[in-house]
Amino acid sequence: MIDEFGNALIDHNGLWDYSDQDKLKKLIELLSTNIGLRTVSVVGHTYESFTKENKPKHFRCHFGVALNQSMENEKDVLRSDSVRNAFNSPFRPFILATTSVGQEGLDFHLYCRKLLHWNLPANPVDFEQREGRINRFKNLAIRQNIAVKYKSQLQDINSGNVWEKLYDLAIQNEKGNKSDMVPYWHVEPQNIFIERQVPVIPYSKGGKKIEKPFENNICL
Repeated sequence: MIDEFGNALIDHNGLWDYSDQDKLKKLIELLSTNIGLRTVSVVGHTYESFTKENKPKHFRCHFGVALNQSMENEKDVLRSDSVRNAFNSPFRPFILATTSVGQEGLDFHLYCRKLLHWNLPANPVDFEQREGRINRFKNLAIRQNIAVKYKSQLQDINSGNVWEKLYDLAIQNEKGNKSDMVPYWHVEPQNIFIERQVPVIPYSKGGKKIEKPFENNICL
């Protein structure tokens, strides 16, 4: 797991030069930061505190933070960044809930392949913007499919970069005359897909918007 995580961070942050000590330090810093995400305290009212003007309760949690663009101070900005980076890891938090702020310019693809649309966007562009957060270069579904399909062909798993070898095998077997999107954006799936879920109320306007290709709520 740590080996895969390290390789994902190298690709995502452009840290390919292993001889560069600064890049190596950056990789170690990213690993340690995501593994050691600090707890925070969030405030919540109980019935007694709300009705009797008692002090609200403080709850400890690992990732309670507003993911938005207007932060009150630098500490809030750093906290939001650390939570977003931690979501792009195999460690907690495992669920990220966001408004439309999270559908543009942010990457959540390293360890997420399931997307729940709380509502349907007004146009296809916004729909694609949302799904583009997890349907990206070397996303989780791509890596899982490649690992399942080619792990048995690895000759020497104890030396070198295992993920480079897996991608080399995928290039040899998948690419052919296909575009450069193969195998980094698309491979023949091994029952592993990017999944979309759209909860709609029967006979609602949202239900009428969903076309037949989306009936199973699963796509690649």
